[in-house]
Amino acid sequence: MIRLIVSDMDGTLLRDDGTMHKGMVPLIQGLREKGIIFIAASGRPAFNLHEQFQEVYSEIGAIAFNGACLHYKGRIQKFSSVDPDVCRGIVKKVRKKDGIYVNMDGIDTYYLEDLECPLWEWKEAREHMKVENLEYVVEREPIYRVSVMKKMGNEYPEEIAEMLEEYRGKAELIRSDSRGMDLSGLGNSKGRALEWIQDFLKVTPEETMVFGDYYNDKELFLRAKYSFAPINACEEITSLAWKIIGDHNQDSVYDTIQNYLNSEKEFPEK
Repeated sequence: MIRLIVSDMDGTLLRDDGTMHKGMVPLIQGLREKGIIFIAASGRPAFNLHEQFQEVYSEIGAIAFNGACLHYKGRIQKFSSVDPDVCRGIVKKVRKKDGIYVNMDGIDTYYLEDLECPLWEWKEAREHMKVENLEYVVEREPIYRVSVMKKMGNEYPEEIAEMLEEYRGKAELIRSDSRGMDLSGLGNSKGRALEWIQDFLKVTPEETMVFGDYYNDKELFLRAKYSFAPINACEEITSLAWKIIGDHNQDSVYDTIQNYLNSEKEFPEK
């Protein structure tokens, strides 16, 4: 019996326009009535997940910042930040590179130094953005994620990976976007956050269903027997998936969960 359902957001549950199936909130409520808990797992901050699921946020879990912050039923359960020395070092490196930008996430604010940063394109979140000297921000408050990305193109920029390699072992390097890389506190990942939830709720991987599409979802797949990848997922994730489902723009996560509830039986073996 499934007791826990975990879904990535971008490229998985959400369509390209940032929306999800209008029946998702009622579906989550239906899951709760059957004793199944829904967890949103994303590189997005917790405040954004709260906005996406505000009607049911007190009933679900939220893995934010790729595992750096974990909410359960509206309350923070655990969080960790990036080492300040790592943050300062990255800012200084990026300032010397043309066409590469850095932004940092506080608990409820995106900090940018340059309005040409790709994050500025996300109009729906601009009320949470602030342009400021990032070195000052690091001195003032914890940073939960550092994002380094290229302005143009969708091919993964290997130069960013090479530039950040020296921080491996000091922070988690997470490939969560086709244009760049995120850094999180050492030991953070979506999978480790899921493991914490499973231990807390006494749920086994055999009772867990997960959905994801990108490299930062890999550890989720390693913590669940039933892992689903939309057909648009990257090759590494589709190779790990228990089953491939339809494209994220076709609301395939919603359909898969709804079909499971309607069947009222266990998944058959492949």
